[in-house]
Amino acid sequence: NGTGSTEKYKILDPKNYPFRIADMTLPSCNTGIVYMLNSLCRRSYTYIGKTFNPRKRLNNHNSGCGSIATEPSYLRPFAIMAYISGFEGNNDLMLAVERNWKIQRDLLIQQNIYDPKEWAKAGRLVINNESLESNYNIGSYNLGLVLLFKSE
Repeated sequence: NGTGSTEKYKILDPKNYPFRIADMTLPSCNTGIVYMLNSLCRRSYTYIGKTFNPRKRLNNHNSGCGSIATEPSYLRPFAIMAYISGFEGNNDLMLAVERNWKIQRDLLIQQNIYDPKEWAKAGRLVINNESLESNYNIGSYNLGLVLLFKSE
């Protein structure tokens, strides 16, 4: 269920990390992240993607060259509000996590939950997903969710 003792992977958020997460810089590693963008102009708009170069990818999105979904100027600029790391370059696992995070977000929308922070927190369910565990042996990875916003 993604809560309590069933969580196997780390979650970094302001409640259980000794620093202000919002002050952390994006990782500069090239092992890949799956990230959730939030439009700073339309807070209800999010985009989930994957990259091996987070800084360059964010710059691409903010210049209108990142994706058709982030191209419209009325949505820009974007900020990364959460990301999952620890993929060690496994592109197939990154794709599966990206797809699962989108599914979790869409399920929350179907339940009339329109808070992007809740959509970001759904990354917990993704990294603790039993089918990902069995299909990709994610226990051998150090997957972690980083939330770059203050939780209330």
